[in-house]
Amino acid sequence: MVSVVTDRAGRITAVARRVRSARKNPNYLTLTHPDDGFLLINASTNDGQMWVRYLRPDLTEAWIWSIGVGQGLIDLAATAVGRRHLWLAVTDCSTNRRLASTSVVCLDLHTGAERSCTALDALGQTHTYISTATLTDSVTDEVLVAGQYFDKPRPSSEHNGDLLMWRLRPDGSHPPPTRLTLRLPAPRHLHWQHAELLPTGAVRLIGETYTTTPRFAAQRTRAVAGFLLTLPIRFIGPVLWLGHNYFNYTTLRSRGLLLTEVSPTGTLGSLRTLDLPDGANITYHGYWPPYLLAAAATRSGAMQWRRLSPDGRWGLTRGRRAVGRFALDGGGRQPLANSSRAGSLDVWGFTGPSHTPLLVESLRGARRVRLLLAR
Repeated sequence: MVSVVTDRAGRITAVARRVRSARKNPNYLTLTHPDDGFLLINASTNDGQMWVRYLRPDLTEAWIWSIGVGQGLIDLAATAVGRRHLWLAVTDCSTNRRLASTSVVCLDLHTGAERSCTALDALGQTHTYISTATLTDSVTDEVLVAGQYFDKPRPSSEHNGDLLMWRLRPDGSHPPPTRLTLRLPAPRHLHWQHAELLPTGAVRLIGETYTTTPRFAAQRTRAVAGFLLTLPIRFIGPVLWLGHNYFNYTTLRSRGLLLTEVSPTGTLGSLRTLDLPDGANITYHGYWPPYLLAAAATRSGAMQWRRLSPDGRWGLTRGRRAVGRFALDGGGRQPLANSSRAGSLDVWGFTGPSHTPLLVESLRGARRVRLLLAR
């Protein structure tokens, strides 16, 4: 990994290269520190520990915090950065639905000390999956985390889980969580991408709907079963192994967005949907539970939701060849920019007080990256 710091004129002021041996591709996340410098996190790892490093502008390390891995993979599900605290929603043993457990950790941004660690699961009995976190108080750095709650550790693939919201204080204290059951207008899965506290005290939520394939295609399964019956016993084992590795896969397709609000009294408002027909497919080898598949697709950029504008008036989405926006008060999706190459255009951020979207286009053939303003 190479970290580069530049000044406002574009001159390089610091460069650091880190070499790390890993059993899987490293997945790094960079967050801006409210004082200066930035936070570097290895957001998904099975290499023994997850860590957070605070790097100064000259790329020297101010502090490091780490947490040990239990068994298997540990994932960073959501983050929120306040004035004095960093919030991390961490899922240990994330690929094991029986042992998976989610906790919310609060760190002091100046020292790296752990202020609190709140467990959200009854280990082996329930499973909470957090997918978004947002600050609700800029003075006290209180946070709202939202996601899905499953009343058993191995939910069925058809079950979306209940909406679960926790409001946590840095010392770990919290009021009772809010748990609501929703009924989607179509037989789709739901992944919560955004939550925010409105001035009225209500919570606005934006989720992305998606569909997944079954573990095996029915026709292929019947064909393989019929073929196996004709084989001698000594060949069945190798054929089963090859069939499992060839046919066992899961495909996700993003379908659209769902918008709703939860009142200060905990009442769920009406659901508004926005179909996004130009979503891309993404396929992972093996069987993936829908909520884990959605998290992996979000990290890889396959999901269409990108972010909300700083003024909170509209959101950005990314299709296969285009980036568009939609108004939160109603209306369909409006294209902002198109690309001739699928998957090459994405959202970088926003610029200035006008909140103009800054897009990035990867031109692989020319080996260049182009930044453009979507006016």
